[in-house]
Amino acid sequence: MTWLCLAATALAAATLSTDHFANVLVGAEPLRVTVVGGGAVELRNLAGDCLERREAGDGAVDFGPRPPGYYEVVAGETRLPVVVLVDPARRVPGDSRLATDNAMSWLVKPEQHAAMARLLRQVGVSWVRERLSWGEVQPQPETWQWKGRTDSATDALAAEGLRVFNVFHGVPGWSRADRNSKAPPDDLRVIHRFARTLAEHYAGKTAAWEVWNEPDISFFARTADECAAFQKAAFLGFRAVDPELLVLGPSMAHGVAPFAEHLLANGLAHYADRWNYHIYAEPSQYAARHRGFVDLLRAHGAALPSWVTEAGDRVMGPEGLLGDEARR
Repeated sequence: MTWLCLAATALAAATLSTDHFANVLVGAEPLRVTVVGGGAVELRNLAGDCLERREAGDGAVDFGPRPPGYYEVVAGETRLPVVVLVDPARRVPGDSRLATDNAMSWLVKPEQHAAMARLLRQVGVSWVRERLSWGEVQPQPETWQWKGRTDSATDALAAEGLRVFNVFHGVPGWSRADRNSKAPPDDLRVIHRFARTLAEHYAGKTAAWEVWNEPDISFFARTADECAAFQKAAFLGFRAVDPELLVLGPSMAHGVAPFAEHLLANGLAHYADRWNYHIYAEPSQYAARHRGFVDLLRAHGAALPSWVTEAGDRVMGPEGLLGDEARR
């Protein structure tokens, strides 16, 4: 029995952990890892090079302070990603252009919102894109339920001095006779009232609003004309409360295409402060996507600034790490 127990312990996968939220260290904090079911433990850099190797049983391994960067602590098949950030106090003062599509109201437990918001500030983020579910906030026409996950996330981000812009898409079932959540309400006064109420409730905590996410794909089940009408009603509702409140247009998933053209043909540029789009591609393709939208806006007499509110590229894949172009 003793031999079997020892064999199981030796073959079991190691457990690795740190005392830091999301395994993120700041400045000269030492990289200490707790190991259970140890053996050889390695510290590797982004390229996979072994920087240091220790023999560890159960207990703590101290790799000391490390320069800013991405690391992995490896024990057998177990990998623990660790990030070391530049101390925020050492950064050049000024407004950061770094933003993140965070969605922590949906993806992070409320009890972790404060820690996540603090982490975003430490990373150097200035703007955070968040999510709101209309049906949760207004489950019935005269019923409002605040103090939920969106309030928790927004409060935590605002407390760290981060600027929040919230996006919502999908309507509550009660707003349509057919209960289709992917179409505008039967009565556009419903979205006007909702936008007005949001502006009042989140005043001073939400700096901008985005009306519908990627309506040019499956998230929206109606035409661009109807999307433009929805945007106009929402814009007027927000501005009825705060004439300076920033209101983005609906975010485009595709590049220049008929849906985007029809939005502008319906006068959307007069009811949005930013042209808003997404791109998931190699960085070399970003400029062409931007130029295409600039030309489209000019063709419709619009001069809206553009925001890229979702962007990404694959970090790891069948070919390994990002290529040189993506790294740059």
